[in-house]
Amino acid sequence: MLRKMRKKKFIGYILWAVVIAFIGTIFFVWGMGRSQQERGGGQIATVNGQEISPTEYQQTYKRYADFYRKLYKDEFETVEKDLPKRVVDDLIRSKILLGEAKHWKITVSDKEIVEELKKSFKDEEGNFQPAAYERYRQQAPHSWWRNLEKNAREDIIAGKLEKMVKATANVTETEVLNYYQREYLSAKLAHIFIDPEHYITPEEIETYFQEHRDDFKAEEQVKASHILIKLDENATAEDEAKAKEKIDNILAQIRAGADFAAMAKEHSEDSSGPKGGDLGFFGRGRMVKKFEEAAFALSEGEISEPVRTNFGYHIIRLEEKKPAKYKNLKEVRDQVLEKMVKEEEGWAEAGAEVKRISEGLKSGSDFDTMARKFSHGKTSSKGGDLGIIPKGSPLPDFDKQVFKDLKGEISPYGWNLDRDFAKAAFALSEGETSEPVKTKFGYHIIKLERFIPPPPEGLEKVWEDILPKLKAKRERRTFDEWYNTLKAKAKIEISPAFLRVMAEDEKDTKPQG
Repeated sequence: MLRKMRKKKFIGYILWAVVIAFIGTIFFVWGMGRSQQERGGGQIATVNGQEISPTEYQQTYKRYADFYRKLYKDEFETVEKDLPKRVVDDLIRSKILLGEAKHWKITVSDKEIVEELKKSFKDEEGNFQPAAYERYRQQAPHSWWRNLEKNAREDIIAGKLEKMVKATANVTETEVLNYYQREYLSAKLAHIFIDPEHYITPEEIETYFQEHRDDFKAEEQVKASHILIKLDENATAEDEAKAKEKIDNILAQIRAGADFAAMAKEHSEDSSGPKGGDLGFFGRGRMVKKFEEAAFALSEGEISEPVRTNFGYHIIRLEEKKPAKYKNLKEVRDQVLEKMVKEEEGWAEAGAEVKRISEGLKSGSDFDTMARKFSHGKTSSKGGDLGIIPKGSPLPDFDKQVFKDLKGEISPYGWNLDRDFAKAAFALSEGETSEPVKTKFGYHIIKLERFIPPPPEGLEKVWEDILPKLKAKRERRTFDEWYNTLKAKAKIEISPAFLRVMAEDEKDTKPQG
């Protein structure tokens, strides 16, 4: 089956993407911009007699670099220096696993390989793109497909072996019970909260706002509707022509008086179709570039010519424009304060205040009284009483309104407890009061009155939540321990030339004195 796939006659010679990939591999020597001769040439390493060649390293490095460059974008340099080691480690891992798989006689069928290859031809929504797959199948060189098949075969084999090892991992009922008792623990807590915002004066807020007005400016926005005819960016010429004809026909009907929203409901292949194509308001940077440029270039009520993006063909109607404008301080005061706190404004004063309160408590002052007098928290009138707070995941019947009410004080999002607060609070003994604790919100002095174990009957309610977590953790640990044992027994030799260059690269990344 795979031979038949490779024997298809070329329609061109090669897709531009394939050309770029091969050129990139040729010039991406060892992924570091140096020639193979500079790197010492020869093999990178051997694993139980299996060679890791410079070509294999180059191709793997390029895949990793492309992936991390998309993931980290402008911050790619922060991970780039670690990539060579990561690539070599993963190639060593692959050789060890493939060698072990032979002992277990793990095999892969052609059908499995084809299904694995198809995963590389999916759009951003995870839908298989048959046109792109067929085009590559017919036009890509034999060597490209062979390499792709080899990678797919090895990935499947390694995956089967990993799955087989992980299947030996088990979680006992006792382990689930212990996790439940530990992580679903609650406590009756109180705290004194000192908020840095309290020490930022109105004058400082006004000054900061005036100096950073551009940070709080409302961006230009447009409200648009569209009709989409989906088409893969690597579609065949025939499919391209069909889609263009379809979108042109829809546009002609709209120009002749057809209702845009009705046409969107009938013809659009986007999720916005049932809403008449309505996309709501959006600013720059929210849509793909070609779509954005076309939308912002329209006047209110104007309808675009067909616009081709990687999603297909669009017809865009501009509904409304909101020009960029400066907001006044009243509109953005909370945002200004939040930004000032992130930049450490008010923290010194808050730190001095919480230290004074802490010393007062140590001298015998009453916690309830000090909380009522000095706390900036929402529960200060109740002596800082927070009620019963869960350590981690709450039981299903827990009223999460508690977290909603204390969002920005002990809860970051309104549905869980801040990690730093939880770590400090649940490290206390019953009746103990903490030293000042710093979280992203401010300073806290926490008092733990008593622990409240989770009720035995609650375990059944969360059993199906706990078991998969523990199972996944045990599987990872089981596999890692098994692999590390194999690696310790393996005969691994890394090229001295490669190690020397790695050391030079590491030296180059260190700041010079």
